[in-house]
Amino acid sequence: MDKQENINIQIQYKMVEKLTEINRKLQHEITVRKISEKDLGESEKRYRELIENATGIIYQLDLKGCFTYINNVGLQLIKAKEEDVIGQHFSILVHKDYKKKTIEFYSNILKSKATEPYLEFPLNISESEAQIWLSTSVKTIIKKGHMIGYQAFSRDITESKKHQRELIKSKEKAEEALKVRSQFLANMSHEIRTPINGIMGLTKLLQKTSLAGKQAEYLNAIDTSSNMLLLIINDILDISKIEAGKMIIEQHDFKLHDLIYSIIDVFEIRAKEKKIDLKCNLDDDLPKIIIGDPLRLNQILYNLLGNAIKFTSKGVVTLTVKVNPDNTNDFESSLLFQVSDTGIGIPKEKHQQIFSEFTQANGNTTRVFGGTGLGLSIVKSLTTLQGGTLGVESEEDKGATFWVALVYENGSIKNLQDQPLAKNNFDIDGIRILLVEDNPVNQLVACDLLNEEGANVRIVENGKLALEAYRNDDFDIILMDMQMPVMDGYEAIKLIRSDFPNSKKSIPIIALTAHAVEGEQEKCLYAGANDYITKPFQPNELFGKIFLLTDISNKPFKNNTIMVNIDTLRRFTNNKTSLMQNTIKTIIKIIPEELKLLNEAVINENWDRIRALAHKNKSSLALVCEPFIKDLLSSIEDDAINMNNMEGITKHVNWLNNNVNELISELEKISKKLTQTKGK
Repeated sequence: MDKQENINIQIQYKMVEKLTEINRKLQHEITVRKISEKDLGESEKRYRELIENATGIIYQLDLKGCFTYINNVGLQLIKAKEEDVIGQHFSILVHKDYKKKTIEFYSNILKSKATEPYLEFPLNISESEAQIWLSTSVKTIIKKGHMIGYQAFSRDITESKKHQRELIKSKEKAEEALKVRSQFLANMSHEIRTPINGIMGLTKLLQKTSLAGKQAEYLNAIDTSSNMLLLIINDILDISKIEAGKMIIEQHDFKLHDLIYSIIDVFEIRAKEKKIDLKCNLDDDLPKIIIGDPLRLNQILYNLLGNAIKFTSKGVVTLTVKVNPDNTNDFESSLLFQVSDTGIGIPKEKHQQIFSEFTQANGNTTRVFGGTGLGLSIVKSLTTLQGGTLGVESEEDKGATFWVALVYENGSIKNLQDQPLAKNNFDIDGIRILLVEDNPVNQLVACDLLNEEGANVRIVENGKLALEAYRNDDFDIILMDMQMPVMDGYEAIKLIRSDFPNSKKSIPIIALTAHAVEGEQEKCLYAGANDYITKPFQPNELFGKIFLLTDISNKPFKNNTIMVNIDTLRRFTNNKTSLMQNTIKTIIKIIPEELKLLNEAVINENWDRIRALAHKNKSSLALVCEPFIKDLLSSIEDDAINMNNMEGITKHVNWLNNNVNELISELEKISKKLTQTKGK
């Protein structure tokens, strides 16, 4: 073998080796590819099985909205074969009423290129079949940076929709029930308050006449009963407020013995009618004057005594008031109020239940004895609000003893004397008033009260007659009842504000309403009333509103007018003397400064500044002044907000200028008395 041949053999050998290596690699790659293809096939198989067996519908669409794929779940749901669906427009799935909406849905995706939009729609199925709702989440299919179609996942939400509809129906029913309840309460308020207004008004008129001893006593009992009835009505109307803990507990100095005896006087007549004894046992150590909410204590005892007499057919009902010496000191008294009876009693298992709303111990109780089942619930709420405790000891057919424990601060006779009397401090002599009222008793009461103060009153009985009277005559103010036949107050006020000449359309109007429900004040003011008062009203409250809304610059206060009332401050400070003193001193200091700024704002006709100053000082003066001062500043604020009636604002500010020294003097006297009280 020559050299050249040997070289050729070596070259061929190397080529064989190289080819062998290449072949080995190819075989390896083929093997790997086969394995990969097998794995891919299995993966694709699993993926397809997953899609085909998914609980929801999975489908793909091209850009025209035509099906390129739909899984078996979708085909089964719409009861179609794959060849009948592929190439068809997706809208074949959609109920006819929703086709337009779903087409717009996909068009918007195409325009905005949103990645995961969501839509709900019902399927297009036979009318005889139950409707099926689908929720659909859509993703765009992007290839090489371009959108080529849509991929969607839909699931059956029929049950969810059904539940949603049921919830909506339940909500609507609940709202309707609340609306009916509110309307019932509004109507009840109006129907009950109207006669109460007459009773209370006539009582006050009678109290001003010459009376024999017993007559005065009976009238005082009528007055107390009327106020208690009004309080109960208010509690029924505001029961939700009690539940929410929003009821305000007042803080006043009051005579405990007087309150108790006035309640006993009311129930003595009822007890005599049932031929049962009513006893009152008072501890010798009871404080004479305490600080708290006399009306709420009155209501607690009224409910407990009322129940005791109602459920007792023979025997005795006893009110006992004791001092708990363990929790009593020079500053406060812990009092225990007990009402015992020899009536039907309460089973032990019902002791907690009876304090729930509209609940009584026995289902026959309402039928036999009457009542709403609200009394003890209100007692519990009022006791809790005042930081007290309550309970009951009773067995069936063995009578019952209800007890309430409350702690009161000890009061002072001086503070009691400082409280303003309920008298008219406002001169409304000569004011021409148009009274629009359809109830004859309310006409009599309002007319006599106003005439006694020197006002000139003309009465008409509905809104239509009020418009005629006002067209033909001039008045300084209109008192407008809101619920009347022929034409109600709302319509009459709107017509005055819109149809009368400018010289007449701005007349002050006070809305009189027996509706005490939430939103009634806003409704009256929206109609165009300047102010609002709920029947039955206190005469001084009405006189104050009339005084404020008429030309006050020409009507000074009567002599010895009371401008200061610190009841609100007592509540705000929880009756803490030092805090009350500091607040009053601060107000005394800032009043002249703030009034100076207000005068400057009026001179410059700076509406925003006037509004801000009136709003700011309204809040602080409301703590220490009678309500009419706050009303005056509210009037200034409202006019400034509306940027009109600068003349009225100027008159109000001038009144403040003329009376500020007297106001400060009154506040200084109160501050001095608080200092003396603190030192004792």
